[in-house]
Amino acid sequence: MYSASSHEEDLPVSLPACDDSSLGLVATALLDMQRALNHQTILIAQLQDELSELRRHNEWYHAQFSQMFRVVARDVRELRATLICSLIEEGPITVSHLLKLLRQTSDDDRLREVGPAPSRAN
Repeated sequence: MYSASSHEEDLPVSLPACDDSSLGLVATALLDMQRALNHQTILIAQLQDELSELRRHNEWYHAQFSQMFRVVARDVRELRATLICSLIEEGPITVSHLLKLLRQTSDDDRLREVGPAPSRAN
């Protein structure tokens, strides 16, 4: 019994006759494909560089926004404390008015909303 693979090995392999012009066309096509692949590789590397730059900018803007939000939150707390102190100094203040002035979310909750500043890796 002959298997299919042993039968195929017994057949002589005949390659079509190629002249120099056919081989030249194949070589030219292969060189064109290599150039195209090299060009695509360069374009992919450029896109990766641009993406990395955008990520760095995004992290920087996030850090700046977080810092500005912390400053604004601190300033609001200071303004509220100043307002409460000035109202207390001026005279009697009702408990409901004082509670209304003190009603706010905790600083920790505000910082969680913004999120931690990204680490600066060099």
